[in-house]
Amino acid sequence: MKNEIYNCPIEATLELIGNKYKSLIRWHMIDKVLRYSELQKLIPQATPKMLTEQLRKLE
Repeated sequence: MKNEIYNCPIEATLELIGNKYKSLIRWHMIDKVLRYSELQKLIPQATPKMLTEQLRKLE
């Protein structure tokens, strides 16, 4: 996270969470480890490129 001053807690939360795919990935992986192909099936609206980028950012 950047060294920024946030005006409200929601700004800080959105900075941490990122976009909707990161949130969906985290939600699906709360209880178990999933393979890439399993995530693709669970989040079909995410393109393969987007899913790969978001997974790399979450590493």
